[in-house]
Amino acid sequence: MVDTPPGLGPIVQAVLSASDRVIVPLQCEPLALQTTSQILKGIRDAISRHGNLRLEGIVLTLYEDESDICRKIAARVREQLPAQLVACVNPLSPVQTTTATARHQHKSATTSHGLRRDKL
Repeated sequence: MVDTPPGLGPIVQAVLSASDRVIVPLQCEPLALQTTSQILKGIRDAISRHGNLRLEGIVLTLYEDESDICRKIAARVREQLPAQLVACVNPLSPVQTTTATARHQHKSATTSHGLRRDKL
């Protein structure tokens, strides 16, 4: 199993040409959903060049059941790509949520210059 960077650059193309199966992780985010058709087209192109390659499916990742956006994205994928969707969902764990929140807070804190004292 090889985990590649997102996209269809030369590294990913080389890995696809040496592979016989591919699984596409799809984050339950709007931007990830927008790029899915491009990724699937690139995989279909790789399959046509390398007949031994097969798309095993799509795995939904970073899924939060409490998130309306996540539920909508999962429903859309289930509706539009039912044959490719693997029947499991990788949920967002509390550790990932905490880490993402901490990263966001740290970034906000380091980029904020705060309010000048004379403006209080």
